[in-house]
Amino acid sequence: MWHGALVVFRFELRRTMTLNRVAIWLLLVLFPVFIVSVMKYYEPEIEGEIPRDAFNSRQVRVQRGLAWGEEEHDGDGDESGPAPHPRGSAAEAEPNPMDPIWGFVFFGLIPEVITLFGLLLWVPPLVHAELEGRTWIYLAVRPRGRVSVLLGKYLTAITWTALAGWASTTACVLIAQPGCALRLWGTMVALVTLACLAYGAIYSLIGVWLHRRAMAIAVSYTLIFEFLVSFIPAVINKFTVQYRLRNLLFTWMDWWDLVPIEASTLFLGSERAWVHVLILCGIVVAVLGVAAQVIQRREYATIAEA
Repeated sequence: MWHGALVVFRFELRRTMTLNRVAIWLLLVLFPVFIVSVMKYYEPEIEGEIPRDAFNSRQVRVQRGLAWGEEEHDGDGDESGPAPHPRGSAAEAEPNPMDPIWGFVFFGLIPEVITLFGLLLWVPPLVHAELEGRTWIYLAVRPRGRVSVLLGKYLTAITWTALAGWASTTACVLIAQPGCALRLWGTMVALVTLACLAYGAIYSLIGVWLHRRAMAIAVSYTLIFEFLVSFIPAVINKFTVQYRLRNLLFTWMDWWDLVPIEASTLFLGSERAWVHVLILCGIVVAVLGVAAQVIQRREYATIAEA
């Protein structure tokens, strides 16, 4: 099965190496770069508009200490509060006010917008494209051919999208030059990787289960579930991928002191980073497993039969 998936992966990479695909890939890379370049040009004005207490980490630490009934530097705080409560840089000095701004902009533009957009272009039509091209019948009769097509196209999609995200992240960090450049770059690269794996698996399931309307349903899922439900202050937001990515951003960048305790309680969790990573990996394995069962057992009508 994995040998067949790698064969499909190599074939799809060669087939998608066209002028149109490369142009789309470049647009995905350059869109965040353009936004960040404009922001960098107006950075003095933007920084001047930021209130001095906008990211008052010291005040937030005091609030957390009062809420948890512990002293500011008590080492036992990791057990009662959010797991990523600061243990280093944020507790020692106030960060550059532009660093969180750059982090939030990068997170919104790269792991979310271009990752989702890139995967939407490649993943949902994975079955419908073969049906339209009348090649599905040849793939379906091969042993494990269906699952190989699923995994091969999944690997192709996340490869193209992840490369776009990594390239865009590198360019944006070089342009913005934040104070925590290396840390921000590593965080965004990791988030892009996790986002590609998780969203790619979900879109693959949609593509094999609801192949006739896969694109429309995938877009609806993204807008409703990932963009709206993920910000609802209720348990349901924990079932979204963006909730996990958002928590990892605050954990790996050590920005928990920048968020008021009320906001962190409503929109962020108290789990440690490894829990979020483990859950995202579990989502990938479980969803791809379901997608493999669906594509293996379901009968698809070709264009001629329809």
